[in-house]
Amino acid sequence: FFFRHHVCISHQIFRLLMRAVRKHAFSKFRFLVVFIAVIGVLLCAVVWSLRAAPVTGIVLPATASQIANEQALPSESQDSDHGTAPALGAVDSMQDVCEQCNLAGKCLAGGQCSCLQGWTGPTCGVLDLVPGTAQPAFHKASRAGVTTWGASAAQAPTGEWYLFASRMVHGCGILTWSSNSEIVQATAPDVMGPYTIVKTLMPSFSHGPHLVRAPNGSYILFHIGAGDGISGVPAEACAEGSTIRPFKRPHAKKVAPGEVPSGDFWIGMAVAEALTGPWRRYGPLLGLRDGALEDMITNPSVAILPNGTALLYYRTTHRERKRTQRHIGVAVADHWAGPYRRLSRVPLFEALAEDPYVWQTGGVFHMLVHDSSSAGYSNPQKYAGKHAFSRDGLHWTVSPDVPYSATVALANGTLVLYARRERPELVVIAGRPAALITAISAQPWTRRDHGFTMVQQLR
Repeated sequence: FFFRHHVCISHQIFRLLMRAVRKHAFSKFRFLVVFIAVIGVLLCAVVWSLRAAPVTGIVLPATASQIANEQALPSESQDSDHGTAPALGAVDSMQDVCEQCNLAGKCLAGGQCSCLQGWTGPTCGVLDLVPGTAQPAFHKASRAGVTTWGASAAQAPTGEWYLFASRMVHGCGILTWSSNSEIVQATAPDVMGPYTIVKTLMPSFSHGPHLVRAPNGSYILFHIGAGDGISGVPAEACAEGSTIRPFKRPHAKKVAPGEVPSGDFWIGMAVAEALTGPWRRYGPLLGLRDGALEDMITNPSVAILPNGTALLYYRTTHRERKRTQRHIGVAVADHWAGPYRRLSRVPLFEALAEDPYVWQTGGVFHMLVHDSSSAGYSNPQKYAGKHAFSRDGLHWTVSPDVPYSATVALANGTLVLYARRERPELVVIAGRPAALITAISAQPWTRRDHGFTMVQQLR
């Protein structure tokens, strides 16, 4: 269509130029230059039109029942330049929690706070982690010689716990995540593990699994990447879960216009009626073309509201003054299956952050993020995490308190200072945090980029 359309316009322009030559005696050289310039502009328009054509997903169902017996279909999201707020529906607010207590505690006389379960500190801004309960999430046989980087967990009706995690293939480290990450499924009899990996759910490239429950009971696993098995960094560059030789990220496969790009940083989802599967995959739900600042869109976290509206939070990355800046963005859909549209082209808050995890409790919203500021990277033993809170999911306040750090207390009181603690994800039971799952690096990545997934109990 675009080709025929622009060829027709080119023919009309050619006739008009010929009339001008005959009437005004333009030189043939000037005519040739003008005509070539016009054709060049039209060709650029053709290329741009093809580039801007909607990208089809891995699976685009014909009827809503093919997703989860709902009404909306997943599709490429639409931009919203000015950020029109969605109708969020009725939300029962916790009247006795207050901003002074980070919406995680009840305000008492004299300015004191009474913290809800899972929180502690003078203003209830610190996760109440139990010392001595931090341990690797995976069984020794499942973590030997590999790097995993964060996970999301849920309990099946049978009582068994299921964990969905990012694992690097070919024995590589976390520095290869953007090509070598795959999503695996693991099980354990207890939320604290240890978990045993049972299968690869999505091959590379796929990353950042985030599991939520739909109102109809379906399980939705949000993630990034096409999971189409790109080769990734070869095993020759890696050993024992670490990257030992310099490498270049493999280029994504070349695809025809309209096909799903391989290895790109777009957000998709997999849906199943049971944690055991089968999983049906859909996407992209949100991609790079949906923003103005992004070089990358990753780390999805979704909150589904009582009226069915879904808020999709994600990390947006862009370059500013030769430095990588990480912020949190949000998109909205009338239904969790989409289509999603960005609410704003500016971040939710100014604080530099990534890896959002959002949950609701008592009608208010909480968000944990990895602190991406210079303090967070240079001193993670003190500033690894940030906490933000909101009453509507759209307007957020960043707490000055540090909810967790990379300093972990063992049962004997010894403190272990890890180099990184990222990808926060909570196990929330009955609206209350029960365990914290994070990604851990024992050493700076410049020395060894091995990583593992840790789970720690909350009071």
